[in-house]
Amino acid sequence: MVPPGTEEEFLAPLPIEVIPGLGPQIQEHLRMVGIRTIGALARQETQRLIDIVGPSGGLLQRLAQGRDRSPVVGLRSAQTFSAETTFETPLVDAIQIDEALQRLVGRIARRLLVEGVRARTVAVKAKLPDQATVNRQVSRTIPTDSEEVILRIARAALQHFHLGSRPIRLLGVAVSGLQRSQTDVQLVLFDSLAGEGRAR
Repeated sequence: MVPPGTEEEFLAPLPIEVIPGLGPQIQEHLRMVGIRTIGALARQETQRLIDIVGPSGGLLQRLAQGRDRSPVVGLRSAQTFSAETTFETPLVDAIQIDEALQRLVGRIARRLLVEGVRARTVAVKAKLPDQATVNRQVSRTIPTDSEEVILRIARAALQHFHLGSRPIRLLGVAVSGLQRSQTDVQLVLFDSLAGEGRAR
């Protein structure tokens, strides 16, 4: 919570990297002239910033000063919910791995229900003891908040890795493409799942 009137004070010590949309090239230009924090950016003259980064200099200064005219959006489509766990001893046993996967999916499903959203994409990642990481994501046409559906997708993604007896050091699950829950979406989802059941 940032009370009104304290925006600039709150932002000042943060690094410039936290400004949305600030690409690596502009970040490098700013660092080369000694601008590394939002506070330093906010104190610059507007014309100097325009000379450094171009026409967007004025906008960057307003953002650094906490003056953003864009509306607040509580949920963006690119938002992601994720959960992961690192095992003290890498897991090999398939039952233990599946139990860990169920716990992760359960955490995400509960958050989806609390937030009142559904997800279109499910991603799974696993890190091996040699630091190699494998990732896979699956997108659905219809978003879901069903723990059962997300778990089924996550299990299929994990099987796709063909790890065999290779131990897993870290396991993670994420969902993205979030959409607000709607009654008609729920009905379509129910019909879709019923159709999947009949197709088997």
